[in-house]
Amino acid sequence: EDIDRDDTYNIARTLLTYQPLKWLFFSFDYSFAKRDSSEPLESFTRNRVFFRITFQYDVAEQFQ
Repeated sequence: EDIDRDDTYNIARTLLTYQPLKWLFFSFDYSFAKRDSSEPLESFTRNRVFFRITFQYDVAEQFQ
């Protein structure tokens, strides 16, 4: 079955990372997606936000 519609996509994303210590990271990730469609039920806008805290342990350092 052929889909007879016209879609326009807009997508943007940003990722910011801060490393206050050698083993600690804070990350903020935001993404935006929008689809405009000739079929109204197929249009959407999506915003996603992620915040991460990462602790990194270097095992190799223990064997040096």
